[in-house]
Amino acid sequence: MKIPLRLVLAFFAAYGLNTALHECAHALMAHLLGLPATLFHFYVNIDYPSGDSRTRILCTIAGPLFSLAFGALFWIVYKSFQTRPEALLFLYFSILGTSIFLGNLFSTSFVAGDFGVAATQLNLPASVRLGMTLAGGLLLAALLYRMGPELLQ
Repeated sequence: MKIPLRLVLAFFAAYGLNTALHECAHALMAHLLGLPATLFHFYVNIDYPSGDSRTRILCTIAGPLFSLAFGALFWIVYKSFQTRPEALLFLYFSILGTSIFLGNLFSTSFVAGDFGVAATQLNLPASVRLGMTLAGGLLLAALLYRMGPELLQ
């Protein structure tokens, strides 16, 4: 089966924009808190003050929360423009934004990703982290299962 170039380009455009904006959300939160930050495409280097976990938590969760809001916003846009040619791009924005949030939630137990860092700063018990990981994994699977029919259209 040959996949049209338009579909591939739309997917990678949505992925690149989602990722860049996710990282911008981290950097913007750092800026709002008065912290120096260097923004890269897949990473933000923030100069945290030592011993201040509150600012680290705020900067860390800003990215995934933005991704969730971005995904939800573009789900509404997609539903409004479902019959138009650009609808696929909006659907990709929605799926990827929500997936970035849920992927970060899923990685909580692994001390990787944004929620893993926040959970470490908050000293959350292993049982809470495991619950977050299970919720993230199940919700991510449910989202992707639910989006399958949308993508087939």
